Amino acid sequence: MSKILEISQTDAAYIAGIIDGEGLIYLNRQKGERYLLKLDVKNTSKTLLDWLRSTTGDMGSMRLLKKRGNRQPCYEWRLTPLQAHKLLKTIRPFIRAKCDQVAVAIEYQELPREQRLLLGSKYQAALKAMHLPALRTAAGSLIETSDKDTSSQLPSQVKLMTD
Repeated sequence: MSKILEISQTDAAYIAGIIDGEGLIYLNRQKGERYLLKLDVKNTSKTLLDWLRSTTGDMGSMRLLKKRGNRQPCYEWRLTPLQAHKLLKTIRPFIRAKCDQVAVAIEYQELPREQRLLLGSKYQAALKAMHLPALRTAAGSLIETSDKDTSSQLPSQVKLMTD
């Protein structure tokens, strides 16, 4: 499977912060029951996304998204499944907010192809459920999810969901 990237710890930590704050980790359903790991970062700073791309060895593609209303132009940096897997393995020690998403994405990508075909929808549902890092209570106060890394619990959680 994919090895890690050859980048400095400082760059890996900075990229992890960008992914924690601006990244979207998901499984995109393709034809039939095939799901592909995706990692996107959207930002109004083309300079930031250019830096991400060059620091990761020209990984991924970048595009200008359609402008909406009076908003600033927004750019998107998107990685292929293998690129996303490689980057996530590299930055995993530095991820804070999306530990569970990263763990599930890596686990999914490392499954044999046949297992990915069988379990793709379950992993997709698990990732979708993790996209909201905080919940609003009825009173409107913010309840943050735990900062504790629960990635060691994920394999059993995912297995439970597949039963």
